[in-house]
Amino acid sequence: MMKIILNGELTEITEETTEELREGWFPDCNVVVVDGVPVTEDTWIEEYSRIYIGKCPGGLTDAITQRGNISPLTDKTVGIAGAGGLGSNITTFLARSGVGRIIIADYDRVEFSNLNRQVYNLNHLGLFKVDAISEVISAINPEIEVIGFTEKLDEVNIPRIFSGCDVMCEAFDDPTEKAMLVETVSAMGIPLVCGSGMAGIGDGEMKVRKLSDSIYVCGDGKSDLSEGVLAPRVAACAGVMANKVLQILESGKDR
Repeated sequence: MMKIILNGELTEITEETTEELREGWFPDCNVVVVDGVPVTEDTWIEEYSRIYIGKCPGGLTDAITQRGNISPLTDKTVGIAGAGGLGSNITTFLARSGVGRIIIADYDRVEFSNLNRQVYNLNHLGLFKVDAISEVISAINPEIEVIGFTEKLDEVNIPRIFSGCDVMCEAFDDPTEKAMLVETVSAMGIPLVCGSGMAGIGDGEMKVRKLSDSIYVCGDGKSDLSEGVLAPRVAACAGVMANKVLQILESGKDR
């Protein structure tokens, strides 16, 4: 006999492999996750492993995203410039929404000061943010492709890194870098969703403003970083930005 955590409960089993366990306990199910990692081949079970067995008729991404009547986005690519408060939250929102490929660029590493509003945790301290966000997304859905670049973005490398994207997100803090990105991406003809105004703890409403046929700005449009930035309003702005990205991907035009 062996003890494992099976679908959340401490369970004694006699089976030795994941396929034996699935066939014996849940023959109608088709997905096995061991200690947070989906397994596609028969695998030996270790005592006190945390195993989840479930049914995913449309595949793992379908089960996670549960998109209903919204068309799948597994063939879409979104570029994100910056993996900080906005960028890391946008990435997780898009991953949970079924976007199949995310290209993200940031040259910073995770520090203590990031943990009040970014999706990282203590295990990520010292890692490049693009490597940390890749770990986060892999833990959510390993079927999503995350491509990270640890380069400081400029007019030269932005076209090289993001040329294949269907939509891009601007997630910078510096106004000069924001302006450079807007100008460069506009010349590439890729729709761009930007963030502006998410600081403090005020009641400023997050809105979407259309600046041109391909540029959108999300946020309250007035608060600035001098008020401090905390998780609730950063995540709120990131949510509005991610939703705008989904609208563009779904319809190809503004709604």
